[in-house]
Formats: sequence, C-alpha cells, structure tokens
Amino acid sequence: MYLLEVRTPASGLQAEKVTNRLESFGPSDQAPIVHAAWPADLELDKFSRIAPTEYGFIVRIESRIVGFDLDSLTVAWRVEDGQTYNDQYNGISFAREVGVSSGRLIVFHSTRDGAEIGRLDDFALASNLAVGTELLTADSGFFVEHYKDLDYSLHYFDAVHGQLVGPIAPREDSFQRYGDLLLSYGWGDAGGKNSYLKVYDLRRRMFILEKTDADAIGLGFTKVFIAGNYLYLLNADDSPVIDLTTGAKVSSGWTHRPVDTIAGAWTLVATGDSAKSFATCFTGDNKYFCGNNATVQHSPDGVYTGRWY
Repeated sequence: MYLLEVRTPASGLQAEKVTNRLESFGPSDQAPIVHAAWPADLELDKFSRIAPTEYGFIVRIESRIVGFDLDSLTVAWRVEDGQTYNDQYNGISFAREVGVSSGRLIVFHSTRDGAEIGRLDDFALASNLAVGTELLTADSGFFVEHYKDLDYSLHYFDAVHGQLVGPIAPREDSFQRYGDLLLSYGWGDAGGKNSYLKVYDLRRRMFILEKTDADAIGLGFTKVFIAGNYLYLLNADDSPVIDLTTGAKVSSGWTHRPVDTIAGAWTLVATGDSAKSFATCFTGDNKYFCGNNATVQHSPDGVYTGRWY
C-alpha cells in the first residue's frame, strides 16, 4: 500500500494542483489493484502512526484514530472522542490512554469497527516490558500496569474476551515470551521476600508455574529463559532445564536454545555462551549480536522441532 502525493503542473491559467491518494498492490501486481482519494479532512502534516490490522489498517492523526477498509481503501470508522496520550495496536484491537492525565484510564477498541470493547480505570499501558530493547507485546491483548495506591502489578487485558486477567506479576521486572507462554521473574530482599518466578499461559489464561519468596530465591537463579515447553535456570548448582508440562528436570545445563524466529520459517538457535547469556540475539532495531554462537534451522510453518538443550 502506498500513500502518494500527486502534483499536476500548472498549465496556462490553470494553477498547479496537489492531491493525495492511496494505492494498493498485491505481491506480484505491476499496477495498483485499488486506488482511492485520501480524505481531505485528515491532515497529513499531523499524521503520527500507521498500523496494519486483520481488517485493513489504522492511522492516527493527532488524537483521532481512523480505520480504513483494505478492500476499498476508504474510511470504515473513526474514534475521535478526546485526547489520546498513548496507544498500542495489534491485529484485532487497539488501546488508548485517555483522560486528564496519561495512564489513568485505558479504553480498548476493536479494529473491525472501532467499537469499544473495554475500559480500565487506574491502569497504564505497560511500557517497560522488553527483551533487549524490543517491546514485549501480545497478539490478541495488552499488558497493563496497575497504577494506584503503590500497587504496580502487571495484568493482561484479553481483547478476544474483553476480560482483565491477573495480576500475572507483582511488578515490571524481567520478562520473556515464547508463543503463548510469558515468563516473569524478579528478586526481592536478601531473605527472598517478594522474589518470584512465574510462567503464565496467555491462551489458557492460567499460571503453569508459580514460585514465590523462599521457594523462588532458593532456586539460586541468576538468569532465566524460556523456549517451547522448557524453562532454563542458570545457577551455581545444576543449571536445570525443566519440562514445564511435567515439572521434571530433563537436563543439567544446556548448549542450545531457540531464541528467535526469522521470516516465519527459520529459527535462530543460540549456542555456547550466547545460549546462557541472551534472551534474544537481536536488538530492537534488528541488529544481530550473537556472533558465531548461533545457528539457523529451517522450521516449516514456524514450527521448531529441536534441539532444545
């Protein structure tokens, strides 16, 4: 899809004419398959964001959120009911922080028609969930942080069911995601109080592992990773790999761990020191930094079959 500025030169007494239009192409098309005029009331100099959805695409112009239909490239719906301070998008929904102060009210909308599907008072969109410098996101919901009475617990808004789930972690510390599994962990005081290690299944909306306080700190982990159904605990003892489906230790230590999916059909597998050091081999701007300590394995349809450790 392209947004074009078309200039028709002046001719005789006819002044130069400037118009904007949208055009869309298929991957192998030589000419546009759809074209439509850009709405005149949407000022391009105030344009700030564009995002794809399951139904077309969204643009944000100042605080207005406008949904376009992909088949016709025309406006399908608009949300323009007040100041938007922050926003996040996924394919089926979007979220806006609105109100007199950023982070006190979040309103969630469907990207199908712009309809409101939920709202949360005293919450903010979680902004510090990152692997490296890449923001951790969800395909069908949003991570949100409670923002009242010194309670900064992390929750998950399920946009499919319009439900708030959580808390899934007491605070924003360290997070990783692999498929539907969200790993969170953090250290408390010297005695272990407020330490935690948790794995939450976003699809099933339940914890499959919860360790807190002494039970968490007693594991002695210095780093934790997740891949597939396996949990990797780096410690000074046995550095176990745990099968999350059974809770059993399947290995002491590991030399391989899948870390990134590339182009939907390849898996980058960290090896050696990288397998025990980094959650991902890419920075937020897609710069690779694992050197020779990684291999690439073909994974048809994005399904990685091993080696896991």
